[in-house]
Amino acid sequence: MILTIIDKIPLYSTVREAVSWGRRNNLQNYHTHTHNGRLGYMAGANHSVFVNTPPVTTSPNIVTPRTPVVARNTNVNTNTNTNTNTGGGGY
Repeated sequence: MILTIIDKIPLYSTVREAVSWGRRNNLQNYHTHTHNGRLGYMAGANHSVFVNTPPVTTSPNIVTPRTPVVARNTNVNTNTNTNTNTGGGGY
């Protein structure tokens, strides 16, 4: 289940969903965010991998919220944790 959308990328309730979305969009690994007190999982080792990532793709398991959710600066912990050491890179 999608918890919210951050920078046009879905934040999922499970690692499996995040990794699956990542595979469909050529991303590896995942990182975490806290949204409304709940830990969520996002594809990619960090946000720098989203430079050339397409917006959210339509999938049968996507639940569209009834009201748009604005995640920036509202209950989103911007501290991220990766599950693997990606060895540098970035901007």
